[in-house]
Amino acid sequence: MPKMTVKESILIAASPRKISHALIQFKDWKHWSPWLIAEPQAKVIVAPDQQSYRWEGDIVGVGEMTIKEVGEAHIYMDLTFLKPFKSKAKVAFQLLAEGEQTRLTWTMDSRLPFFLFWIKKSIESFVAMDYCRGLLMLKDWIELGAVPSAITVEGIKERSAQKYVGIVRKCSTADIDKYMEKDFEKLMTFAHKNLAQQLDGPPFTIYPVWDVVCKKVHYCACQPVTEYPEALPADFCQGQLETSKVHGVEHKGPYRHVANAWAVQMMYKQKKIFRANKKLAPIEIYHNSPTNTPERELISEIQFAVK
Repeated sequence: MPKMTVKESILIAASPRKISHALIQFKDWKHWSPWLIAEPQAKVIVAPDQQSYRWEGDIVGVGEMTIKEVGEAHIYMDLTFLKPFKSKAKVAFQLLAEGEQTRLTWTMDSRLPFFLFWIKKSIESFVAMDYCRGLLMLKDWIELGAVPSAITVEGIKERSAQKYVGIVRKCSTADIDKYMEKDFEKLMTFAHKNLAQQLDGPPFTIYPVWDVVCKKVHYCACQPVTEYPEALPADFCQGQLETSKVHGVEHKGPYRHVANAWAVQMMYKQKKIFRANKKLAPIEIYHNSPTNTPERELISEIQFAVK
């Protein structure tokens, strides 16, 4: 059976003791778990001795986590998946003080069922993304006392055709935040200066390519318009979204947590809640702006076209 290893870390402004205490409070995992956010109604059962917990859900499947050892700088746990397929994993949290902060490292060592060997790298990449989301939420849970990330599954609806002008970019996933900020600043400056009367809704991003294994992304930062302008800068483009049915998931909160909405879409897709239309790229819509909206009130929507 192919071996799978995932390892991610984050700096948290708290002591190792405080973080360790938070990690063994299984009753609080529902607040920051990167999986339970997709199905908050999932059944979670914490053992009377607080040393293990079990989850059961239609989206998150069935499994259990058990604490095996707690030390000053580490926590070891056993993880068992029962559905959608059976597997076991060793989970570890390492805590290393760095000044007034703590570097928390979350690792998992497991073996995949043999029939999944051909997508080993993809599974490792997706689990690593889950770990990054979970660590970000845990950081907020410990530092802020709450996680400002709320998910609303809107389900299937109709999306009308939409003209747009935009900027196309190819980059690594590590650089996407840097480039998107610059591209949208440039796009919105041009649009409000030259197309004020043609603006037709909130801006959005189209993602024709997001390769989690090769860590590359192609996107188009877009502003909807009623009519195309007569002239565009050389590095701009124009296009049109097709009329289609889409499955929508809305995220409310800082952009740093918007990946939670993407994860929910992927989980719903995997569970065949909807059938994705692979001919049309997913889009991310920004219903309000960080220029005049508190980050906790930012609303983004992820749409997957469906058949």
